[in-house]
Amino acid sequence: IAPCAGTIREIILRMHWSTSISDPTDDAITWKIYNRPSNKKMNGTTELSNFSMQNPTQGTTDANNTRRQTLSQAFNTGDAIMISMQWTSQGPESSADRIYVTVVVEYDWDSVTY
Repeated sequence: IAPCAGTIREIILRMHWSTSISDPTDDAITWKIYNRPSNKKMNGTTELSNFSMQNPTQGTTDANNTRRQTLSQAFNTGDAIMISMQWTSQGPESSADRIYVTVVVEYDWDSVTY
């Protein structure tokens, strides 16, 4: 729950695959950002935006293992913010695969209401 209004500025995806991905465009990731206002029950959501991201390749070098998307998705004080990611076909398959997501948020601390 957001303590004040703000903006989601960037989503950064880092991966550790147990194997290499030969063609990351075959398994792109669709991201969706949702909110639920503070005056609503949590049994529904509103999609605010979505975007597609090329899958990190993971190979013998560090090249192409980080993907980032710059955004300007605003939200209000008290909003619950949810972010989902879904692979086009299969995504990670091994229990050794790891997904690291960083969300960069800019808060407007002048809008704190408590």
